[in-house]
Amino acid sequence: HPGVSLAAAAGRSRGRMAAACDELGIADRYEDYEAMFAAADLDAVCVATPDQDHHAVVMSALRHGVNVLVEKPLTTDVREAAEIV
Repeated sequence: HPGVSLAAAAGRSRGRMAAACDELGIADRYEDYEAMFAAADLDAVCVATPDQDHHAVVMSALRHGVNVLVEKPLTTDVREAAEIV
């Protein structure tokens, strides 16, 4: 979409993240999503982590005031899902 720019990415695998960032033209790269949320000026984030990690990443983004789009399932635990909602 012409009104969207990919500002930053965070990932555990440096090699895979670097390849994806290079392909998509993303300059700001972080190994830690907490650092990314604290440093980058983000309007929104797409959470595409393993299912069991969704809750932690989503809650961190929300604490930093970042809007969230998360892959399904929202979480793997009903209590975690209730906390997010």
